[in-house]
Amino acid sequence: MRNFIASALILSIGISSIISCKNTSKTAASTPSEGLPGEVLVVGDEDNLDEIKDAFSSFSIEDPILVLAEHAEEKKHEKAFNFWFARSESWETNEKTASMVVVVGDAKKFAAALKDHKPLKKTKTANDIALKLYSNVWSTPQTVVHIDCKPEELKAQMQGDLAKELYRLLYTQELAQGFPGTLASNAYTDSVSKLIWNNYGFTFQFPPQFRLEYTNNEVVWLRQETQKFYRHLFINIFRDSISMDSMNAAIANRNFFTSKYVKNTEGMRALISESALFPLQYTNENMHGQNVKVLRGWYHEEGTFNRGPFARYYFHDTKNHRYIAVDGFLFAPNMPRQSFYRIFDLIANSVKWNP
Repeated sequence: MRNFIASALILSIGISSIISCKNTSKTAASTPSEGLPGEVLVVGDEDNLDEIKDAFSSFSIEDPILVLAEHAEEKKHEKAFNFWFARSESWETNEKTASMVVVVGDAKKFAAALKDHKPLKKTKTANDIALKLYSNVWSTPQTVVHIDCKPEELKAQMQGDLAKELYRLLYTQELAQGFPGTLASNAYTDSVSKLIWNNYGFTFQFPPQFRLEYTNNEVVWLRQETQKFYRHLFINIFRDSISMDSMNAAIANRNFFTSKYVKNTEGMRALISESALFPLQYTNENMHGQNVKVLRGWYHEEGTFNRGPFARYYFHDTKNHRYIAVDGFLFAPNMPRQSFYRIFDLIANSVKWNP
């Protein structure tokens, strides 16, 4: 949905520097972590790597929203995490700076290096498979999980409750650590955040790839567009005279703002999809100790076959009698969407305002 029509102020600001993140490991890691949200490096010994790959292929937890749109009738969904693999012999490379790493069994130098670090958490599955969670071991911010399991037993365990426990550790810690180091704030994002704080009394972190495009008294709009995809942060500020407690109210609210602002060059609106093929959820989620209503689903452009997933987070600022609706939506046809979509959760988890 290119060249959106909107009445607002256009702003541009310059670029520079990366912020640091708190390190909780025994030895401070100063190298910025690499990768995208939702991506996980799995490390194992070369002799067992095929078994490990086979085991992780049975990781069955899917994202309930991210339907494979090109095959929606088949009700297939993207996996909750995208796993990629490396031999433990890759120790000397920069692969270990990935923002999320899973070390399986006795993966030589990888497993040995973890002995010098104190785990943040230890847990076990029902079948007594031990998992240890570490932070900022080889880069910052970084999550590392060690699975104490023989590679030949891993597949059977993954089909049990190991997948659920691994998902819980990875997802919870990813939200807590925020963006990978290569997506961290810089001078440009800091300047935009300061501008938003001064004008609206709230702020949030976002990757530097997003650019501030439009603002007015009820909208803050940032976007990233390439030849292959686009993703947008469409933030709406409105009075709390109408409660957002029901899904119907949340749907009507999103459609009101997108009908007013989000149109393509032909004037077609982007409304919430009512197709049963594309799920719609309205849930309560905890972010920094506050209850946040979250509407997730798909939108479609009227008169076209263009559609994509969105997530809309309703923050209730009771002191100022308003809602701050942080809406992320994207269009990425024939591409994996998990990493793009997970960005919205990380952004929403960083929202702050004057108490």
